[in-house]
Amino acid sequence: MAPTRFAAIVHNVHRLHFDDGSPARAASGIVALGQGFLIAQDDATHAASWQPPFPAEGLRLLPPVTSQAGELLDVFSEPAGTKKLKPDLESACPIEVDGQAAVLFLGSGSSAARNRGVLVADSTADPSVSVADLSEFFAAVNDALGLASGDDSTLLNLEGVCCQGDRLRLFNRGNHGAGLANASVDVSLAGFL
Repeated sequence: MAPTRFAAIVHNVHRLHFDDGSPARAASGIVALGQGFLIAQDDATHAASWQPPFPAEGLRLLPPVTSQAGELLDVFSEPAGTKKLKPDLESACPIEVDGQAAVLFLGSGSSAARNRGVLVADSTADPSVSVADLSEFFAAVNDALGLASGDDSTLLNLEGVCCQGDRLRLFNRGNHGAGLANASVDVSLAGFL
């Protein structure tokens, strides 16, 4: 492939991996924090805390998930048959809480296992991690978007979030097969917190 006109501006390539050499599993949401980044992995219970050019460190966001066989799982995949168990932290955004920088991670809301939010307070030496069940919140967002829901799942599939002043804007991935367009919904940040 011939170099493009952009080849001259592409530089500083870093491979995102952990100390043990294993790669970061995903980069669903990325937020600058301190001198580095916090990276949501939608198929793991931990984020990647990364300060280039060094390897990433795992930051536990959620407790391990117990499989039907009684195994404690921190990573999930379709080949292992554990994809449905993943917490699906799909999005991350910087917010301010009580005048302090923080990072908000949100699950996709597509099933009961994916209805959690995680708040990481900005303390790069020893971050404070708080987890909340957001089932009622996700049900309200689901209703506001006019989406159907079943016993353990909905058509809600939040894939992105950003903070705009005093509100959060959530982005839902549509399901064109079901006739649903992509959509966004605004939420009061103070009310959410």
